[in-house]
Amino acid sequence: MSDKHDFIVKNGVLIRYRGPGGDVWVPAGVKEIGPKAFAGCRALTRAVLPEGTRRVGDRAFFDCAGLAQVQLPQGLKEIGQYAFGGCVSLFGLEIPRGVKKVGKGAFAGCASLTRLVLPQSVKKPKYSAFRGCPLSASAPYLPVKTFKQKNRPQAAQHFAAACLAELEMRRKIRAGYLGYIRSRRKRLYPAAVESEELLWLMLKKKMVPKKEIRLLLEETDKQEKPAAKAAVMGYGKQRFLEKGSKEKAGRNKGK
Repeated sequence: MSDKHDFIVKNGVLIRYRGPGGDVWVPAGVKEIGPKAFAGCRALTRAVLPEGTRRVGDRAFFDCAGLAQVQLPQGLKEIGQYAFGGCVSLFGLEIPRGVKKVGKGAFAGCASLTRLVLPQSVKKPKYSAFRGCPLSASAPYLPVKTFKQKNRPQAAQHFAAACLAELEMRRKIRAGYLGYIRSRRKRLYPAAVESEELLWLMLKKKMVPKKEIRLLLEETDKQEKPAAKAAVMGYGKQRFLEKGSKEKAGRNKGK
């Protein structure tokens, strides 16, 4: 447990944490985590912010290399510049609904951040907020064109995983990814079989035409993915049945 003497608080702003680290519960009544309040506290492993906290200031947790978990409260409105920059152990973070601003470099260098839940209340997050993060953290929230050509297949894989998990994302970003996947589907078949989430999304959205099913099956054999092969075969059978039903309906209509 945290000791109240570990915190310097003035007018509801946590100016500085001077405790030993570990798991830390910020005391009730704090409305803002001030700039650099925890910066450089590498022994910090977990931070729980109290209800009523409205802002996490610039570089508030900067370079907290051991910080693995952060619990942010409902009612939070803003995350400042480089607030969690350099938190290389942070592996997951859920931003509460209602947060409107995420500053430049907010998660820069969070090399272990594989899951990020970002609400639609955040207006147009910038690429710089995720610089140095794994693609899984940023892909669902940034347009596919944001990424270099060579990284777009991997971004599509992570988009597909987020899409199937029903994470919130902007309609325009979703449409951009789906358009990219449809237009590049043949080039993306190896990535789809590799990740399988992308494959499931392609099949769910019926992106694979009947004439390309064999091509996709060859890729499943090449990668030795029997589960993926079974899924593609099931999809092919379903498409064949759908086509047969449509042809039969057309013949009946013509009689």
